[in-house]
Amino acid sequence: MSKTFIALMILLLITAIFSSSYADPNWCQDEEREINNYPEYGTKLDEGQMTRLRNIAATIVRSQSSGSPILTVNVVGHADRALRVAPDQRAAKEETVSLQRAKDAKNQLVAILGTLPGGPGVISVIDTPIGAGAKNLKIQNPKNESEMRLNRRVVFMWSRCLTPKRQPDIPPRDPSDYPDDPNNVPAGTRFKMKILDGVGLSGAASGFSYYSFLFWDVDNHRIAEYTYTATITGKGIPPFSEAGESNWSEVFTISKPAQVDQLEGLGHHATGSIGAASGLTFGFNSRYGAAGSTAIFTGPSKSIGIEGGNGPLKVTRGTVQVYNGP
Repeated sequence: MSKTFIALMILLLITAIFSSSYADPNWCQDEEREINNYPEYGTKLDEGQMTRLRNIAATIVRSQSSGSPILTVNVVGHADRALRVAPDQRAAKEETVSLQRAKDAKNQLVAILGTLPGGPGVISVIDTPIGAGAKNLKIQNPKNESEMRLNRRVVFMWSRCLTPKRQPDIPPRDPSDYPDDPNNVPAGTRFKMKILDGVGLSGAASGFSYYSFLFWDVDNHRIAEYTYTATITGKGIPPFSEAGESNWSEVFTISKPAQVDQLEGLGHHATGSIGAASGLTFGFNSRYGAAGSTAIFTGPSKSIGIEGGNGPLKVTRGTVQVYNGP
């Protein structure tokens, strides 16, 4: 067996190993965001829906500085069944309405990105809008207008894939460098958190709150981004609110040491505001313990009511960074 053949086989083996690593589905995380609550044949976003869209735009931009950037955003419009239209014309009507919803949502998203720092550079990741008609109903047999509005929606879909980590140096780095290595994540029990952005839409067909949080392990100097989506149990006035980036909360503790990216679990929140004074309390249960009633000042809000709810708290993979404080 020739040396050339042996060298070629070794090269193919190495290539296969690395290719399988990059193709590992565990490297990618599918995500989607939804805007619903359209009138029967409406295609334009109202004020509450625009609030949600600004939150989506901020998520796309922020991902670009993480270890799991959003590279392509698919915009898919959906319609409810066009029951007022003649049966032989329904499919065409549904496809027209769904496509127009997707087109308008994309145009508005591009316009918002153009106003955000770093936004113009990611406009190219927004793909061609698609209209799905009424082929993928969220509620197959809606009983009322509220359920029909859940079918009238635009869905933004993307995958966040981890970028390859820095390979170890040869010879290995001095261990004293590890405190500044984001791939080295110690476990701690003392954390702070802050809001990156958030929206509450209690007036929609299905009321929900969506927040992006940043958690900070204050002793080990690591941060990670989380998303929290909750079903709303109360209503504010007006029926939507918007929160920008907040200050850090006070320190809260959990019972067992955990890495900053291991705090996933069930979250719960409550908000209240009057004029410029507004705040959010947040708690969660994870396998490493519970944290409850962490207060965060959210700044000016359009809501003067009270809302609360609960839902999943999920880490955004690839967002762990070294952070030594403000």
